[in-house]
Amino acid sequence: MPPPPRLWRVLRESTSDFYFNSWRFLGANILIGALLVVTLFVAAWHPAGLLLGTLLLFPAMGTMRMATRLVRDFHTDLGDFADAVRRPWPLLGVGLVQLAMLVVLVGDILIAAAWRSWAGTLLLVGAGYGLLAVWTYALVAWPLLLDPERDRESLGTRLRLAFVVILVHPVRIGLFGLLVAGLLAVSTALVAPILTFSVGVVWIAIARFILPVADRIEGRATMEVES
Repeated sequence: MPPPPRLWRVLRESTSDFYFNSWRFLGANILIGALLVVTLFVAAWHPAGLLLGTLLLFPAMGTMRMATRLVRDFHTDLGDFADAVRRPWPLLGVGLVQLAMLVVLVGDILIAAAWRSWAGTLLLVGAGYGLLAVWTYALVAWPLLLDPERDRESLGTRLRLAFVVILVHPVRIGLFGLLVAGLLAVSTALVAPILTFSVGVVWIAIARFILPVADRIEGRATMEVES
């Protein structure tokens, strides 16, 4: 089994993958970017706007399926996007739970910031760690949930594997999670990247980083690993 991939190599290869498959990822990227911008705009006006974030789950799942298929089979098309969106229900439940946890933790951070007391500081620190934990777990879990090599495995097996991956490589996964969050935050602030290419590049990078790490832990000899 090869060692875990290096972050900068993953980003370089993901950018190349997106370039050669841009027409396949562009539509999904525009959809996710537009929904994200609209959700943040409405949420800034009223917190209930965060409910629009549930609509992001469908294109996010479809795009991740395309990314994992590209990593495994070196080819993907919009049929992979449609396949994930057409049968979303078990994965949609996982996504809704994670999204609800993120909303609660963000709300705790906003409340704690307004308290300006020792209790607020404790709540702020706890919510911050919780937010990092949920984000990191989601980052690891979703490529495993949509990995075509693991389609026959149960949902519980793939979710448990995500925990194992984090336990084996906590620092490496944590740094990768912060890097991904930073890239998405900058892309969203600039608007144009999130609407055109950044989601596709980041989703491919997540698949390129997480799948080989999980394969190495399991001792799985896949086409991607052998290549």
